[in-house]
Parts: sequence; structure tokens; C-alpha cells
Amino acid sequence: MNHTKNWFKEIRTLSMIKLANQLLREDLLIESLMLPHEIEDAHVDYSQRISELIVKMRETNNQILNAEKENETATAEARLRLFEKEYHRIINLAKKAAAKCLLSGRFFAVAHFGDDTIIVPSRSWVGKIDWEEEKLIFEQREYSSIRIIAYEQLTSEQRKLVHQFAEEDVNVQCNENRGPGRPSDMDIVKEKLHQRAHSGDWEKALNAESRCLAEWFNLNHPDRNPMKPKAIANATRTLFRELKFKIPRDMPDIIISGNI
Repeated sequence: MNHTKNWFKEIRTLSMIKLANQLLREDLLIESLMLPHEIEDAHVDYSQRISELIVKMRETNNQILNAEKENETATAEARLRLFEKEYHRIINLAKKAAAKCLLSGRFFAVAHFGDDTIIVPSRSWVGKIDWEEEKLIFEQREYSSIRIIAYEQLTSEQRKLVHQFAEEDVNVQCNENRGPGRPSDMDIVKEKLHQRAHSGDWEKALNAESRCLAEWFNLNHPDRNPMKPKAIANATRTLFRELKFKIPRDMPDIIISGNI
């Protein structure tokens, strides 16, 4: 069954910028996702503060244009820099909150990947986000024309598919789009290993991780032949070592670029 192209066109979406703006209005959501030192006041109305700053920046720009003395210009320019600094700090809070929501599964996204339309795998949101171009780059893969899914308006079946594909590798979704080319059982297990390793929620010993992967596969793919931990360990030994060497103990900082 071709899951993706038949129903992606039917779901409602919003832009990445609108997601960030939406989170500005949900200040408690932003605060719940930010580190304590990133928040100066737990009761800030971020959306109102942004509106106030925009008004102040416009007024200050006019003061600079109309200033008759050099010291008046310098004072106004200094004040404008302070307003701009606070403005960008709040905007970056919204962007970080949006990225963390997408990483945690609070929101999902649909994007173009080559000739395919896919659900962006959740773990990809630790990559580099270009907010202006609505692009995401992760592990040398580029997702473009990103749109945020209006998750609350999906049917239960659509939500099930979104969750399923958000945990799968992008190649699995491309195969779904093209029909033939169903991924092998071990391909699915290896992609799950990638996901667990990048999230940091994995076992540091191969045998222990193989048992977890076997349990996950047999529970989530009852239509396929059961997998045994020993077979998984033998097939993923090299990959496991590579991931253990490449992936740091802590998750990397989310890299956010572009402006709202």
C-alpha cells in the first residue's frame, strides 16, 4: 500500500515560522523546554514583549533619523542595539522550543527529500535548520519545503502513520512511495540502532543493545519473522562500534540559523 503520497496532500500544515510564532504565544511551553539559565523571568508574555520591542525599535529608528545632535544619535543607536538584542534572544527561544518539540515528537513535519515526500525522521532535528529557506540538513541529507503537520487534526490512522514514519529511516518511506523495495528486517533494526544511538537512549554493550533491539522489533513488527539477539549482534557489530566511536556521550547542541 502506498501510504504517503495518498494522504500527505490531504493534511493541514503550517510553516516553520508559524510554529515558532505559535510557541511565542505559548510561553509555558517554551519555559518547559528551556534550561533554567535561559529564562530570566518565568512569567514573561513573550508574544506581547515581541510586539512591544517592535514598536520601540520603530520609534527609536525615527529618533535616529530626526536627531539633530550627534550625542542624541549615539544614544538612540545604543538603545536600538539593546532592543534588537532582546528581540533576537526571544526569537531564538521560540526557535529552540520549536526544534525541541520536533525532536521530542510534540510536533511532526513533512518535507521533500529528492523526488519523494516524506515525514521527517524525529532524530533529524538535531541537524542544522535553515528557518528562512525551511530546510533541514542532517547526516548529509537535505530535507526541503518543510511544513509542520497540524497533528491535532489528523485521524487516528494518520497519527499512527506519522509516528511510524517519524521513527523510520527516510529510505523506508521512499520505498513505500515507490512500491517495490521493502526494507529487510535487518535494515529496520539498523535504523532503530541509529535512532537509539543518536538519542543517547541505548545500551553501551552490544549484547545488551541487541536484546533491546530484538524485543523492540518483535513487538513492533509482528508481521515479520521474529529476530534473535544473537543474529542482531552479529549483523550490527561493525555498525555498533562505529556509532560508539562517532557519537558523543551527550546530545549535540541544536544548530539554528536564519531569521524569523
